[in-house]
Amino acid sequence: MRNFSNLVDLKEKIAYYLQHSDKREAMARKLQQKVYAEHTYQHLFEEMLKIISAI
Repeated sequence: MRNFSNLVDLKEKIAYYLQHSDKREAMARKLQQKVYAEHTYQHLFEEMLKIISAI
């Protein structure tokens, strides 16, 4: 995911990705795959168990 450092930087990135749909769509696919891989119920339950066992 791309970050921005200030409002001008944010506006520049918005304009860039609005003009470059291929890069925007590639980034969206990459981030979607990351979410599918790293944010599963298995991960959620493992994290919950870590928190519960620390209590």
